[in-house]
Order: sequence, then structure tokens, then C-alpha cells
Amino acid sequence: MASLAPLPTPGNKAVKEFDYDLFGALVAIAREGSFELAAKALGLTQPAVSLRLKQLEERIGAPLIVRGRPCFPTETGLRLIEHYEQVSLLQRELSDELEDDVTIPGQAASIVRVSVSNDSLATWFPEVIKRAKDELSIRLSIVADDHDHTETWLKSGNATAVVTSVETEAAGHARIPLGALEYVAVAAPNVYRRAFAEGVTAATVRGTDCLVWDNKDTLQNKWMSSALGETVDVVTYGVPSYGGYMECCLNGTAWGIVPFTAAKPHIANGRLVDLSPTTVVRVELYWLTSKRMSRSLRRLQAVVMEVAGAHLLH
Repeated sequence: MASLAPLPTPGNKAVKEFDYDLFGALVAIAREGSFELAAKALGLTQPAVSLRLKQLEERIGAPLIVRGRPCFPTETGLRLIEHYEQVSLLQRELSDELEDDVTIPGQAASIVRVSVSNDSLATWFPEVIKRAKDELSIRLSIVADDHDHTETWLKSGNATAVVTSVETEAAGHARIPLGALEYVAVAAPNVYRRAFAEGVTAATVRGTDCLVWDNKDTLQNKWMSSALGETVDVVTYGVPSYGGYMECCLNGTAWGIVPFTAAKPHIANGRLVDLSPTTVVRVELYWLTSKRMSRSLRRLQAVVMEVAGAHLLH
């Protein structure tokens, strides 16, 4: 790739040119969390990755990675990672606009890393992935995490955009409302008869077996606060797989909290029982990405908003 105009460094020194092979090492270390895994991802030796990062840090005049377990980017490193992602998209856009017989050296497919929850991946977001591929020639690389925590992937430089439930503003980023997912508490009929024969109350819920995604999952507490007026202690079973979680609800392992759209057909055919038909947990979702968007990211954002508008509650 041709050299770009220099950016100032913290010491007010100009960088004469950017070597995007060096940038690739920075991005890989930030995403993989270690030099060893970055080397494996890039098909290089670990010393080669270390050398590339060292050369880039010398050219920038500032540390870009905090060495540790895991490694993570500094603020300057985050800025450069975001720049690299934007340049990659702009490079693709330019290539698409040129004549077919004109090529750009090193041109690769546009990849946008997005962090989304497994609930969204199991309901509405697959349509976004397909349309990004078919209409925008963008390959989405998905990082799955809880909606309450996807934003950390953006802040760490490991995602270009996220679907988040966090409402607070983030400096330099645009937060677009998408709509909401609604969740209900469900159990297999045998679990319902055994645990809740006397009704669903704080007393009957206390001590029951409850499915959770992981130790960051708070949906069951939100449901209890709404349905019972308080939270009570339950015995949790961590199942960090959407398919596995649903199957454990259906086979009677424990009760759990699932998207209403997924639970509705099972409730209708009697395979699941809604523990409190008048209670739903509504989770508002937002699209979050940098305000400095390439045209490709703006088009991707438009697709996300269109698909969310068709599938999420408003």
C-alpha cells in the first residue's frame, strides 16, 4: 500500500510513512492477546512479530502494546488499530471503484470485526451477516459476548463495531438505538410441576436450579426483581452456548431466561412453560462504532438498522 500522510506523535515528531505489515502485527497481538498467538495467526515466527511491533513503536515514538497476560493496546495503539481498520475498508472501496484491470498491491477482502451476543446471533443478526456479504462484500468476523460487555471489545481495539445494551455515551463513538429483545423465564413441564406446584414466588424460586450463560449473566436477577419483587439465591448452571442453553431448558435440566421469539413456539406446543406470563425483561440494544466511519461502515450501519427495524421491538 502507498504511504499515507504522516500523523503527529506524542513527541510532535512526524512519522514519515506507515508500513502496514507492521500494523498487521499490532492488530494481531491486540486481537489474540499474545505474541505467540499473533504469530500463529499471521503465519510468522514470534521473533518476527516482536520485531515488527518494535519497529512500529520506534517509528511512532510511543508504546503500542501493554505486555501482559493478556497483552492489550495502549491508547495510541487503539488509535492506530482503528486507523488500520478504516484504511482497509477505504482500500476495498477504492478497489471497487477502479476499473477491473487495475489492482492495488496487497488488496485483501474487507473484514469487519463485530462483537454481538449469542442471543442476537441466534435471532436477528445472521441476516446482517448475509447481507453484509452479499450486498457490501464485507466479511463480518464475530466476537460473541454478553450484550452488557460487548463494548469492552470496542474499547480494546478488538472490534470495529458492537451491538451493546449499555446506554452511556462513549467519547468518539456514535451510539444508534436499534430496538429491543424481550426475554421470558421458562421451564420444562416436569420442572414446573416439581418446583412450582404452589406457584412462582420468591419462596418457591429460592434454591431452584437456574441456567445462566456465565458469571457475567444478570438476566435471571433482572427477571426475579421484576416478577418477584426481589432477587433470591438459586443454584446456577453455566451453559455458554445458545443451542446448549435452549436444549437444557427443553430437557428439564433447569429453568432459564431466553428470548421470547425463541421461546414462543415451544410455549405454544407445550414443551416449555412461561413462569410468569405477565413478566418480560426488555433489553434495549444499540449499534456502537466510531464517528469517523468509512463509506463501507456507514453502509453496514444502514443494513444493521434496517434488519433490526424488521426484527426487534420498538
